[in-house]
Amino acid sequence: MPLRLSPDRVVLYGVTLFVFGMLPALLGHPGDWQRFWAGGATVGTSALFNEAEHLGFQTARGIGMGIWTYPPAFAWAFLPAAHLTISAGYALNFVFMLILVGLSGWLLAGVFGFQRRFGVVAALAWQPAIYSGDVGQISGIWLFLITLAMAGAAQGSSLIVGLAVGFMLLKPTIALPFVALLLVRRQWRACAIVVVCAGAWYLASVAATDGEWAWIPHYIAVLRTLHDVDMGALYNGITLPMVLMRLGTAQALAIAIGAIAFICFLPALSRANILLAMSCTSVLSLALSAHAWMYDAAIVLPALFYAMAKLAEPWRTRPIVAAYLLAALWMPIDAAIRFNPLAIITLGGAGLCAVALYRKAKQPQLEG
Repeated sequence: MPLRLSPDRVVLYGVTLFVFGMLPALLGHPGDWQRFWAGGATVGTSALFNEAEHLGFQTARGIGMGIWTYPPAFAWAFLPAAHLTISAGYALNFVFMLILVGLSGWLLAGVFGFQRRFGVVAALAWQPAIYSGDVGQISGIWLFLITLAMAGAAQGSSLIVGLAVGFMLLKPTIALPFVALLLVRRQWRACAIVVVCAGAWYLASVAATDGEWAWIPHYIAVLRTLHDVDMGALYNGITLPMVLMRLGTAQALAIAIGAIAFICFLPALSRANILLAMSCTSVLSLALSAHAWMYDAAIVLPALFYAMAKLAEPWRTRPIVAAYLLAALWMPIDAAIRFNPLAIITLGGAGLCAVALYRKAKQPQLEG
C-alpha cells in the first residue's frame, strides 16, 4: 500500500469520493456533450467549421450553442453518437469516461508496482476526472492516452508511445508538450509515428470539413476566438497564465511566461528518467497552458501516482490526501472565494516538478 492508510480505508474513502463526484451526473444535464453531439452530427459537411451554419444547426435543435473547437478529424469519433438522442449519448459518454479513468488507474498501478485494485480506486476517486464526465466532457481520453504513453515508455515501446502521443494531437494543448518531450529526448521512432498520425489527422480533417484543404488557419482563428471568450471566466482558471492575467498581467505576456517556463524545463526533462519526465509533462502541460478548466486537471493523476511511488513520508500520504480533498471540494471553495483551489494543485505540482527534475536530472534513467 503506497499510502499510510489501510486497504479497507482506501476503498472506503475512494468509493466515497467517487460517489460524491458522480452526484452532478445524476441530474442528467448534457452540458458540454451537446457540442460533441453537434460535431458528430455535422462532420463531413461544411457546417462543422462554418460558424454560422454550425450555430444555426444547433439553434434549430434547441441545444447549447458553441463552435467546434477541436481539429476537425476528431468530430468523426462522435458520428455514431449523432444517431442517438443527446441524453443517451451523454449517458454513454459518462460511462465510457468512467471506464477510461478506471483503465488509466489500472495501467498506472502496473507501471508503478501497485495493486491493480488500488490503482482503479485511486483513479475513480480523483474528482476532476469524474467531473469531466459529469459535464459531458472527455478528459478521460487524454488521461488514458498519457497513461498509455507512460506504460509504453516503461516497456520501451516506441510504437505505443508514438501512437499515444499521435492521438493526443487531437487536443494540441496537451499534445505539443509531449511532442517537445519526445524531440528533446531524441525518441525519433516515436516522433516518426507522431508525424504519420499528424498526416492522417490532416487528411481526415479535410474530409470532415467537406474538402477544406486550408482548414488549419481557420482552426487557429477558432482557437483565438475561444481563448478570448474563456478569458471572461478567469476566476475559474487553474493555469499560471490565467492566474497572472487575473492579477493584471497583459494576456500576451502571461501566455509568453507560461511558454518560456516550459521551455526552461526542457533540458531537465531531457535528462530525467522517463517516468518522471512524463509525469511532470502531464502537470506542466496543464499548469503552464494558456488556459485550462477544472476537468482538465484529470491529467494530473499520473503525477500523483509518481509521487505515491517515489516520495518518502511524511511527504507522501499527507499531500496526496490533501490534494484529493481539495479536488473534491473545489466547487464550494470556488463559489465562496471566487478562486479555483485546483490552481493550488496545478501550480504547486509544477513547483514540485521543478524540485524533482533538478534534483534528478543528472541521474541515469531508472525506468523504461
